Parts: sequence; C-alpha cells; structure tokens
Amino acid sequence: VDDTLAAKAGIDRQDQHQIDCVEDRLHQTDRTGRVEGQAGPHAGAANGLQRPVQMRPGLALNPASPVSLVEPVLDAVDLVLIMSVNPGFGGQSFIDSQLRKIESVRKMIDQTGRDIILEVDGGVNRDTAPRAIAAGVTAIVAGSAVFRDGPDAYADNIAALRPS
Repeated sequence: VDDTLAAKAGIDRQDQHQIDCVEDRLHQTDRTGRVEGQAGPHAGAANGLQRPVQMRPGLALNPASPVSLVEPVLDAVDLVLIMSVNPGFGGQSFIDSQLRKIESVRKMIDQTGRDIILEVDGGVNRDTAPRAIAAGVTAIVAGSAVFRDGPDAYADNIAALRPS
C-alpha cells in the first residue's frame, strides 16, 4: 500500500506496515488459497491485495467482534469465518451466542446473491455441527472432534459431523 493510497483510506503507519507485510507474504507464494484476517478498520484494503495474487479474500470474526464489521467488506470477500471459540488452543467449548452471529451473517450473504462461504471454527463436534449448519454455515472446521480416539476413528468422527 503506497503512502498516497494509505492517506486517502485513512490508514495509519502501523496499519500500513501490517498490510504491507500481508502483501509481501502473498507475493511470495504461488499457491491459490485464501487468507482470513480478523476484521479491522482496514480489512477491505488488505483483502484487495489478495485477488491480484490469486488468493481468495476472507474475513474472520472472533466471538467479541460485532457483525457490523462484515457488511462494509462483504462485496470484497469470498469467505466469512465465524470463530466460535476464542482463538488460541484446541478443545474449547463452542460459544452458543455465535449461532446468532452465523444467522445474521447468513442473511447478509443471502442478500448479496453471491456464493460466499460461511465457515465456523471452534468447538465444532457431533452436537454443535448440526446446529451451526442449521444456522447457515456452509463449511466447518473441526480439530479435536476429528482427531479424538486416534487414526482408526477419523472416518467415523468426520461422518458424525456431516448432516444426516
């Protein structure tokens, strides 16, 4: 992000440095993928860097992040990730209040008419996955629920997460 663009967008030097670091990382890879960034005041600027390097831009909302952060960048993202735990370590319990956030974001996505992935990550297991899917997610991330009981149980654990 050059200084002129940064000034016009109201991006301060610290935020500009963070966006520049993301840009450098994106240009160092030749893989197509996506980067999810916690919603901040300049999420749109950071996401704008991903498309030129064939990345799929996304937005991640921590449990304390308000849904209002989604709307300003919804036309620029391909994925919205709702964290249903506070990031940091596996095995945490699903925060039920995030189901309302999922429902709200699902409505916003549906209003755009775009095929935006709505993903949930954290505390997803055989009990919480169906509730998250009913609330509107199209993708789930599960760690502990998949890997518990060792490799022989992986297939059954994954099957238990799928809608019936």
